[in-house]
Amino acid sequence: MVPLGYYLHYLALKDAVRTESALTDVLANEDSLEGIGLTDVILMARAQFFELKGEYAKALEIWEPHAKANPIDGGVPIHLGRCYRKQGRFKDAKALLTKAITRISYNGEANYEMAMALAETGEKEKAVSFLEQALKIWANADANFKPAQEARKELEKLQAP
Repeated sequence: MVPLGYYLHYLALKDAVRTESALTDVLANEDSLEGIGLTDVILMARAQFFELKGEYAKALEIWEPHAKANPIDGGVPIHLGRCYRKQGRFKDAKALLTKAITRISYNGEANYEMAMALAETGEKEKAVSFLEQALKIWANADANFKPAQEARKELEKLQAP
Protein backbone atom coordinates (compact mmCIF):
# COMPACT_ATOMS: atom_id res chain seq x y z
CA MET A 1 0.00 0.00 0.00
CA VAL A 2 2.91 2.37 0.72
CA PRO A 3 4.22 2.23 -2.88
CA LEU A 4 0.78 3.25 -4.13
CA GLY A 5 0.81 6.19 -1.73
CA TYR A 6 4.16 7.40 -3.07
CA TYR A 7 2.96 6.89 -6.62
CA LEU A 8 -0.19 8.94 -6.05
CA HIS A 9 1.82 11.61 -4.21
CA TYR A 10 4.33 12.05 -7.04
CA LEU A 11 1.51 11.95 -9.57
CA ALA A 12 -0.25 14.81 -7.75
CA LEU A 13 3.00 16.76 -7.80
CA LYS A 14 3.23 16.10 -11.56
CA ASP A 15 6.73 14.69 -11.06
CA ALA A 16 6.98 12.29 -14.00
CA VAL A 17 10.40 10.89 -13.09
CA ARG A 18 9.55 9.93 -9.51
CA THR A 19 6.05 8.82 -10.53
CA GLU A 20 7.53 6.40 -13.05
CA SER A 21 10.00 5.12 -10.47
CA ALA A 22 7.22 4.57 -7.92
CA LEU A 23 5.16 2.80 -10.58
CA THR A 24 7.74 0.00 -10.62
CA ASP A 25 7.10 -0.60 -6.91
CA VAL A 26 3.33 -0.44 -7.38
CA LEU A 27 3.44 -3.01 -10.16
CA ALA A 28 5.63 -5.28 -8.03
CA ASN A 29 2.87 -5.22 -5.39
CA GLU A 30 -0.11 -5.15 -7.76
CA ASP A 31 -1.48 -8.56 -6.73
CA SER A 32 -1.72 -7.57 -3.07
CA LEU A 33 -3.34 -4.24 -3.96
CA GLU A 34 -5.94 -5.95 -6.16
CA GLY A 35 -6.65 -8.33 -3.30
CA ILE A 36 -7.85 -5.43 -1.15
CA GLY A 37 -10.02 -3.87 -3.83
CA LEU A 38 -7.71 -1.25 -5.30
CA THR A 39 -7.91 -2.40 -8.92
CA ASP A 40 -9.77 0.75 -10.02
CA VAL A 41 -7.36 2.99 -8.13
CA ILE A 42 -4.42 1.38 -9.92
CA LEU A 43 -6.10 1.73 -13.31
CA MET A 44 -6.99 5.39 -12.75
CA ALA A 45 -3.50 6.13 -11.47
CA ARG A 46 -2.03 4.59 -14.63
CA ALA A 47 -4.34 6.67 -16.80
CA GLN A 48 -3.30 9.83 -14.94
CA PHE A 49 0.34 8.89 -15.41
CA PHE A 50 -0.19 8.62 -19.17
CA GLU A 51 -1.85 12.06 -19.08
CA LEU A 52 1.15 13.43 -17.18
CA LYS A 53 3.46 12.08 -19.88
CA GLY A 54 1.28 13.54 -22.63
CA GLU A 55 0.28 10.07 -23.87
CA TYR A 56 -3.41 10.89 -24.20
CA ALA A 57 -4.33 7.97 -26.48
CA LYS A 58 -2.98 5.52 -23.87
CA ALA A 59 -4.82 7.37 -21.11
CA LEU A 60 -8.05 7.16 -23.11
CA GLU A 61 -7.60 3.39 -23.47
CA ILE A 62 -8.13 3.27 -19.70
CA TRP A 63 -10.54 6.17 -19.16
CA GLU A 64 -13.08 5.24 -21.85
CA PRO A 65 -13.84 1.70 -20.59
CA HIS A 66 -13.73 2.96 -16.99
CA ALA A 67 -16.33 5.61 -17.86
CA LYS A 68 -18.64 2.97 -19.34
CA ALA A 69 -18.22 0.69 -16.32
CA ASN A 70 -18.66 3.55 -13.82
CA PRO A 71 -21.16 5.96 -15.37
CA ILE A 72 -21.77 7.89 -12.14
CA ASP A 73 -18.10 8.65 -11.44
CA GLY A 74 -18.08 12.44 -11.76
CA GLY A 75 -14.32 12.77 -12.12
CA VAL A 76 -13.88 10.57 -15.17
CA PRO A 77 -15.55 12.97 -17.65
CA ILE A 78 -13.03 15.62 -16.56
CA HIS A 79 -10.11 13.35 -17.41
CA LEU A 80 -11.73 12.28 -20.67
CA GLY A 81 -12.47 15.91 -21.55
CA ARG A 82 -8.87 16.96 -20.89
CA CYS A 83 -7.51 14.10 -23.02
CA TYR A 84 -9.88 14.90 -25.87
CA ARG A 85 -8.98 18.60 -25.62
CA LYS A 86 -5.27 17.81 -25.74
CA GLN A 87 -5.91 15.71 -28.86
CA GLY A 88 -7.85 18.55 -30.49
CA ARG A 89 -11.19 16.74 -30.17
CA PHE A 90 -12.92 19.86 -28.86
CA LYS A 91 -16.51 18.83 -29.56
CA ASP A 92 -16.03 15.62 -27.53
CA ALA A 93 -14.19 17.52 -24.81
CA LYS A 94 -16.93 20.14 -24.44
CA ALA A 95 -19.67 17.51 -24.34
CA LEU A 96 -18.00 15.58 -21.54
CA LEU A 97 -17.01 18.66 -19.59
CA THR A 98 -20.58 19.95 -19.82
CA LYS A 99 -21.69 16.61 -18.38
CA ALA A 100 -19.12 16.89 -15.57
CA ILE A 101 -20.10 20.47 -14.72
CA THR A 102 -23.79 19.53 -14.72
CA ARG A 103 -23.04 16.81 -12.17
CA ILE A 104 -20.50 18.70 -10.06
CA SER A 105 -20.68 22.40 -10.82
CA TYR A 106 -18.46 23.23 -7.84
CA ASN A 107 -15.49 21.40 -9.37
CA GLY A 108 -12.76 23.89 -10.23
CA GLU A 109 -10.90 21.46 -12.45
CA ALA A 110 -13.98 20.83 -14.61
CA ASN A 111 -14.56 24.56 -15.01
CA TYR A 112 -10.88 25.14 -15.83
CA GLU A 113 -10.83 22.40 -18.47
CA MET A 114 -14.03 23.73 -20.04
CA ALA A 115 -12.47 27.19 -20.16
CA MET A 116 -9.41 25.81 -21.92
CA ALA A 117 -11.53 23.95 -24.48
CA LEU A 118 -13.56 27.10 -25.15
CA ALA A 119 -10.46 29.30 -25.38
CA GLU A 120 -8.84 26.93 -27.86
CA THR A 121 -11.91 27.13 -30.09
CA GLY A 122 -12.07 30.93 -29.98
CA GLU A 123 -14.95 31.24 -27.51
CA LYS A 124 -13.10 33.78 -25.38
CA GLU A 125 -16.04 35.28 -23.43
CA LYS A 126 -17.37 31.89 -22.40
CA ALA A 127 -13.86 30.78 -21.45
CA VAL A 128 -13.46 33.82 -19.18
CA SER A 129 -16.73 32.95 -17.46
CA PHE A 130 -15.60 29.39 -16.71
CA LEU A 131 -12.19 30.56 -15.49
CA GLU A 132 -13.86 33.05 -13.18
CA GLN A 133 -16.05 30.24 -11.83
CA ALA A 134 -13.00 28.03 -11.25
CA LEU A 135 -11.28 30.85 -9.39
CA LYS A 136 -14.37 31.41 -7.22
CA ILE A 137 -14.28 27.74 -6.30
CA TRP A 138 -10.58 27.99 -5.50
CA ALA A 139 -10.89 31.34 -3.71
CA ASN A 140 -9.68 29.90 -0.40
CA ALA A 141 -6.93 27.74 -1.87
CA ASP A 142 -3.35 28.17 -0.73
CA ALA A 143 -1.38 30.75 -2.69
CA ASN A 144 0.84 28.01 -4.14
CA PHE A 145 -2.10 25.89 -5.41
CA LYS A 146 -0.97 25.33 -9.01
CA PRO A 147 -4.38 24.91 -10.66
CA ALA A 148 -5.49 28.32 -9.34
CA GLN A 149 -2.19 29.86 -10.44
CA GLU A 150 -2.68 28.45 -13.94
CA ALA A 151 -6.28 29.67 -14.05
CA ARG A 152 -5.18 33.19 -13.10
CA LYS A 153 -2.51 33.16 -15.84
CA GLU A 154 -5.00 31.96 -18.44
CA LEU A 155 -7.55 34.57 -17.34
CA GLU A 156 -4.94 37.34 -17.72
CA LYS A 157 -4.12 36.09 -21.22
CA LEU A 158 -7.78 36.04 -22.24
CA GLN A 159 -8.46 39.48 -20.81
CA ALA A 160 -5.39 41.09 -22.34
CA PRO A 161 -6.14 43.51 -25.18
